[in-house]
Amino acid sequence: MTKEAANICLLDTFVALMAGMIIIPACFAFNLEPGQGPGLIFVTLPKVFEAMPAGRFFGSLFFLFLAFAALSTLIAVFENIIAIIKDLTGLKRWQICVRGAIGMVILS
Repeated sequence: MTKEAANICLLDTFVALMAGMIIIPACFAFNLEPGQGPGLIFVTLPKVFEAMPAGRFFGSLFFLFLAFAALSTLIAVFENIIAIIKDLTGLKRWQICVRGAIGMVILS
């Protein structure tokens, strides 16, 4: 378990550094402000893909994969919440999911 945790930390840091090495120079190349925060990906990368050959195709793939990454993270987070509520209350999984969905609709 410790080895897997270390691998995740190393790979996550590597990916973050690689993303920074792509995004920050692209900001300067397109005269954009690099201090915009997380939304920078939606400002800079469309301009990068626009300047590339077949950029519309690769840009579409990139943002599709980004959506899959967000969805898989969302599922993983909710799995933990469901497991905790199940352990604390003894409710069945479907009951937790229905109540959670109703709560999200109300809060949204």
